[in-house]
Amino acid sequence: MVGLLTDRAEPRLTRECKSKMQQHLYYLESPDVGPLKHAYQRGFSAVAGMRNHLLGLAAYACQIEKDYGEALVKRLRAVPWPLVY
Repeated sequence: MVGLLTDRAEPRLTRECKSKMQQHLYYLESPDVGPLKHAYQRGFSAVAGMRNHLLGLAAYACQIEKDYGEALVKRLRAVPWPLVY
């Protein structure tokens, strides 16, 4: 999922990478799906694992496109993660 474009002076994330992150956020923020259902549907064995995975991808995005990555981190931290997962 992680991609990097180096065809310009500054590296950029691929459209596919950004699209997949947007999909994750759409389902995480959706009241009909949320973190528990989304983790199950995506094959994660635990919500905590999915959360850590996505925060890791957001940290990677911060290194490549700082503003975009910081926006991802902000949205991921605002997700209503369950207390016990």
